[in-house]
Amino acid sequence: MTPAACILNDTRVDRHHGCVRVMQAIERLLERNGLRVAATAPAHRDWSQDAAFLRELDACSLVVVNGEGSLHHDRPEAERLLAVGAYARSRGKPAVLVNAGWEANSPQLAARLRDFARVCARDTRSAQRIREAGIACDVVGDLSLYLAVSPGPAAAPGAPLAFTDSVDRLKALALERCRRTLDASLLSILFPAQGAGGYPRFLREGIAASDLRAPGRLAALLRARHALWRASSRRTDEFLARLAGFGFVVSGRFHACTLALLTGTPFAALASNTAKIESLVEDAGLEPWRARIDLEKAAVTDAARRGWSVAERRAIDDYVAGARSGAERLFRELKDLA
Repeated sequence: MTPAACILNDTRVDRHHGCVRVMQAIERLLERNGLRVAATAPAHRDWSQDAAFLRELDACSLVVVNGEGSLHHDRPEAERLLAVGAYARSRGKPAVLVNAGWEANSPQLAARLRDFARVCARDTRSAQRIREAGIACDVVGDLSLYLAVSPGPAAAPGAPLAFTDSVDRLKALALERCRRTLDASLLSILFPAQGAGGYPRFLREGIAASDLRAPGRLAALLRARHALWRASSRRTDEFLARLAGFGFVVSGRFHACTLALLTGTPFAALASNTAKIESLVEDAGLEPWRARIDLEKAAVTDAARRGWSVAERRAIDDYVAGARSGAERLFRELKDLA
């Protein structure tokens, strides 16, 4: 019988093209190494309360946790997710953590990693923090880089400028204000759920309870989310084709930056909710200013004129190739664990 794997933290529920790419890569890599995907546990839900998933978990040969951006600042969600290591160990099967960012976590949370047979971070800074906690850790670039992108026409000279949003709604507002000042295009890495409820849900996801007490901010956030909804596509290939057609992207989204490396689209970014974009820029050998763009018209216009340097183009080629070969090597080794 083909050995089976269960995956935790299936981030496709976030309806985010970067997360779609990560999960597609994990499934493809497992299948290429002779492991059937028996079940996945969605992000933000307690896997331990899902009876159907637990049945598959108890029967599988390997437990794979997709770390992504879930393991920072001692979030309760991180504790729930990493508890599967001890659960798997008690049943005599290996659990592995892959594609993990790690930031601002306590020694108590780090101790959870001792239950994992293998730990792999997606950036050097995260790996160093994990190692400082006494845990062996490898580094493989984010798995959104693994699958190839269908080649399309390169952006023509003078191609338009685009902005994305940010996971931080206030930074998303700042990006939207700057975009409007520059009359630039909008690119959405998010997409709405299907059905009649998709649109109102998409709007709600962009606001917090405190915004209800600030009518001006609430109105601005709703306008920004509506614009993002109009710019969205449920198809990842369409998102990538649009990304490839822009001459420069200003972003607050980590995965917009990783995917820009694949499409060859120069970018600059605002910091996200962790230092993941700064870590990506550092590991990919890009110039540091790309991780700290000033949202002033002149600064953005100047950044867009720069494009990539010759050194950056070479560094990107090496980084993406290394991420892909590292992913293949890692999953070959996970096959042996199973």
